Amino acid sequence: MTGISAIILAGGESRRMGSNKALLSLDGQPLIARTAACLRPLADDLIVVTNTPESYQFLVADFAARLIPDALPRAAAHGGFTPACAWPAATWHWRWPATCPF
Repeated sequence: MTGISAIILAGGESRRMGSNKALLSLDGQPLIARTAACLRPLADDLIVVTNTPESYQFLVADFAARLIPDALPRAAAHGGFTPACAWPAATWHWRWPATCPF
C-alpha cells in the first residue's frame, strides 16, 4: 500500500483540437491509456474523472480504474479534482492530465 490515489483528469472539452485529445493514439495506444499505464503501478487507486464515462470503459477493464463525474462541469481542473479527493482510499492524491503520457 502506497497510500496514493492517482487521479487522471479527462473532462476537457477539446474545443481547440476538435476531438477528444485523451483518445488520440500514440504508438497505437490512446494517450490516456499510456498515462494510466505509467501511474497505475505507483498508486493503490486509479481514478478517472470524466463526464463521458462511455469513452473510458476500457480503462476499467485494463487498469482497474474507477470512473467518476466532474463535481462542477465546465469548472476546469478544479471541477475534476474536487470529487476525486473525496474518496477516502488514500492519504495522497496525485492529479494528472489525461494527455501527459510520459
